[in-house]
Amino acid sequence: MDIVDAARRREGRSRVGEINRAVNLAIRPMSDVAQYGVPDLWTAPIQTLTAGAGDCEDYAIAKYVALEEAGVAEEDLRLVVVRDTRRREDHAVVAVRLDGRWLVLDNRWLALVEDVELETYLPMFGMNREGVRRFVAAQQRVFSRGATEPAPAPLRSQKQPLEHAS
Repeated sequence: MDIVDAARRREGRSRVGEINRAVNLAIRPMSDVAQYGVPDLWTAPIQTLTAGAGDCEDYAIAKYVALEEAGVAEEDLRLVVVRDTRRREDHAVVAVRLDGRWLVLDNRWLALVEDVELETYLPMFGMNREGVRRFVAAQQRVFSRGATEPAPAPLRSQKQPLEHAS
């Protein structure tokens, strides 16, 4: 709640940055195998923050809930599972819409990065309170609304905004 309270005292990008920084610094990276002895386990934010450790989706879930509790509108939040094409692994991040642009909050860095700058991230699934949606490769803006068709291969060009269908 300290993270949420600190964020509530801020507005806009500063609020989002406060949560990204605070969550990133409150949790140390640890795989689910090392922490729980299982390949994958999504935990509640209170469990992750109490343990002080987690993997990418644990960071993302904590940020999503903190942003929502701090007053970010539900329709402006997405938990996104991406394929990191550089590292050849799946990864979870949070996207928040601010001033019509989608910012990506990642446990790998403290900076707030616009979706169009993430050339090595191919979005696969987007989640919010409405459910889970799969991204369509033919759609170019990933974070606006969920898509319903499979994404067989990346089709976007560099520096082009990402989007998906409603």
